[in-house]
Amino acid sequence: MKWISQWVQNLAFFFLFAETLMNLLPESGEKKYIRSFLGFLLLLVLARPLLQAGGLDRILEMQVLTDMLEESYEETMQQAGLQDMNGTDYVKNACSREIRDQLQTLAANFGCEVISSCVDFFQGDIPELKEIRLRLRTSDEGNSEELEKQIKNKVKEVYNIPDGNINISIQG
Repeated sequence: MKWISQWVQNLAFFFLFAETLMNLLPESGEKKYIRSFLGFLLLLVLARPLLQAGGLDRILEMQVLTDMLEESYEETMQQAGLQDMNGTDYVKNACSREIRDQLQTLAANFGCEVISSCVDFFQGDIPELKEIRLRLRTSDEGNSEELEKQIKNKVKEVYNIPDGNINISIQG
């Protein structure tokens, strides 16, 4: 009879956890994935006494969770339009976007506007910055060479790449 009380406790805990989790999450597209995941977990909680009797509970739990996580990952990647992009490319693209955003902020601090920017990485699994190219526009046509030098030094300092790999052109 102890297994029945443990089973009921597990169900009660599961429902409290699931309800708390669903109430804490904001309304978003991920809620349906969490609901489906919680549904699978509920099936495991309900079937656990039967599985324990046959010793299959640990094997089944691990296999089901592994399969669910793989499917959830694939669905999320497909919806985000990243199914053709492997992990390294995804990281490089994310880094590139972030660096371009930072470069816009940096240029704005120097009173410039970014016309175009390009961030290149070396080939390989580790995203190592290779080159930064910037075309900037400024309203102050006075000392663009000095401004270019200051921006180049700041980019060199922040991203730790050689001068030859930083190409900045400023248009008045």
